[in-house]
Amino acid sequence: MSVSVTYLNLMTYSRNTIHTEGFHTKRDTTVRYKGVDYQFSQNQPLLFYNEDTLKFMLIEIRKLMEDIINCPKIKSQHYIAHSYENLIHDYES
Repeated sequence: MSVSVTYLNLMTYSRNTIHTEGFHTKRDTTVRYKGVDYQFSQNQPLLFYNEDTLKFMLIEIRKLMEDIINCPKIKSQHYIAHSYENLIHDYES
């Protein structure tokens, strides 16, 4: 896989920050990915988030999706059920 767990951490922290009005609410942490340190400071906005970073992250997401789709374990599956496939809602019973 060309995309690492470190990238997934970077995306997770970034997504969570977006959900909290652009402020990182957890303790300070730094994610180092491809030679760049991405600083997440508690109760502070992301200073690295700009158009170039967004483009970079989108390219990396594409690579991740390709890695998943082309993974031999995934390709060998005849059928992959949706996680909600067997979910029954109250209004359906």
